[in-house]
Amino acid sequence: MAKNNLIQLGRTLLAPTVRDCGQAVTGREEIMKEAALAAWLLTAGLGLYMFAIWLIEDDGSEERKSYRRLRAPVVFGHAGFAVTGLAVWLVYMYVNLSRLAWITILILLLVAILGAFMFTRWIPVHRMATRSPELPVRQEAGLGSRRAGAGAAGGLGGRPDGLLPGIEHLPAESNFPLPVVLLHGVLAVTTVTLVVITVILRH
Repeated sequence: MAKNNLIQLGRTLLAPTVRDCGQAVTGREEIMKEAALAAWLLTAGLGLYMFAIWLIEDDGSEERKSYRRLRAPVVFGHAGFAVTGLAVWLVYMYVNLSRLAWITILILLLVAILGAFMFTRWIPVHRMATRSPELPVRQEAGLGSRRAGAGAAGGLGGRPDGLLPGIEHLPAESNFPLPVVLLHGVLAVTTVTLVVITVILRH
C-alpha cells in the first residue's frame, strides 16, 4: 500500500517535468523551423538576384556562350531544386510529416552540390574580371579558346568590335558581385544547418 502510494507520488511529481521538457523541445523545433525558412528565403532572394543578372547580361551570342563557365542545365537545376526544396519545407511546416523533412534534406544536398560546383567554376571568372583583360589571363581561366597569333595576323580590323580573339567578351556570370556571392553561400550553409538541427530535434 505504501509502495503504491510512493509510486503514484513519483508519477505525479515527474509528469509535469516530462511534459514541460516535451513542450520545450517542441518550442525549440518551431523556432528552428521558422529560422530555417527565414534563412532560406534570404538565400533564395540573393540567388534570384544573381539569376536575373545571369539572364540579363547574357546576350545569347554564340561567342559569349563559348566563354560561359556556368552552363544553363546546372544553373536551372540549382534554382529548380532550391525552389522545390523550399516548397517541400513549407508543406512540412504545415503538416509536420517527418518524411517531408528527410526529403528536404536530400533536396538540399543536391542544391549544395550544384552550388559548390558553380562556385568553383565562377572563381576563375571572377579572377579574370578583376585583372587586366589580357589573353593569358583568359586562357588561365579556361576561356581563351583561340590563339592570339590568329588575331595578330588578321589585325584588329578583322573584327567588328576591334578586339582580339579570346578577349572579346566576359561571360555573364562575371557580373556577379563578390559580396552577394559570399553572402549567398553563407546563408545557404546556415539554411542547411538549421534544417538538419530541426530534424534532429524532432527525432
